[in-house]
Amino acid sequence: MSNLATNDLDIDLIKRTIAVGASNDELALFAAQCRRTGLDPFSRQINFVMRRSKSPNGDWSQKATIMVSIDGARLMAARTGLYNGSQTWWCGDDANWLDVWMAERPPTASKVTVWRGQGQFTGIALWREYGAPAQGPVWRSMPAHMLAKCAEMLALRKAFPAELSGLYSADEMAQSEGQVVEMAAVVPAVPKIEVKDKPTRIIAKLPYYKHPAHLLASVRKELGQPGFEFPKDDDADGWELVWTTAKAHAAASKRAVETATPIPEWSVAPVAQSKGVDITPVTDATEPADNAAPPSPTAMQDSVDKQVQQMLINAQRATALRNTVQPGSGNRKRR
Repeated sequence: MSNLATNDLDIDLIKRTIAVGASNDELALFAAQCRRTGLDPFSRQINFVMRRSKSPNGDWSQKATIMVSIDGARLMAARTGLYNGSQTWWCGDDANWLDVWMAERPPTASKVTVWRGQGQFTGIALWREYGAPAQGPVWRSMPAHMLAKCAEMLALRKAFPAELSGLYSADEMAQSEGQVVEMAAVVPAVPKIEVKDKPTRIIAKLPYYKHPAHLLASVRKELGQPGFEFPKDDDADGWELVWTTAKAHAAASKRAVETATPIPEWSVAPVAQSKGVDITPVTDATEPADNAAPPSPTAMQDSVDKQVQQMLINAQRATALRNTVQPGSGNRKRR
């Protein structure tokens, strides 16, 4: 894979072997970094690493991190044509710099100088900051070598910031493997209506509606659009329109029922009684007393439904009376 600036990355192979467990967005980001840097993931010049992170609520999660190897960083520096090599030193507690570390104990620090053209850029890595917190057999068996790689990455980033800015090696990050990576608390935006099953959620908030079809019919009537349909789940403006319309319609319907003038019994009672038609009003046996607790929204809706039902019954009885009373008859007195 000599030229990664083209679209020759085998994304499926990367997902199966190198970026196992990556989401589509994480995989796309990794592929973009491979193309931008020109590094070969199959040669381990750039790596996809899943690191454990702990959120403020105590839950653990996997967080994807893209890292480069020291070989990849050297390759990026060499491609500029300005990389003129490097030199490495180590020292103990006496701060006496040596070009080779012979002691069995780990060095106290490592220093690497990188030449870019005629300029020199130096990076220093301390054992207490990189080596001591690090875990793993490689750090224990080759402490001087691993510490020098960290110092070299520091120097390369100083010398070639345009190429290596924001890129870190796994060797540098090894010191954080045993630590808890705290993720910043993210306060999600609270949607006005939940995405999942929005009509049901609206009905739960507005007990006036008994079914999604009832909700849709009411919105169509209020908007004057018989062909209106529920919007897609990601259409926030559309669902905001449904919510406000449904809420206004429910409130208006409730006010209309509360202020409706009941049919006076004296208008139909004499004729109804003479014809044997029962007009006894249907009462709500569960109607609370004056000193009872306020009814719940569901109970209020049931009461409204019963009032509407009674109005329909009264209308049917009035129709029955008109059908049974003969023309010219009624309560008029004969002369």
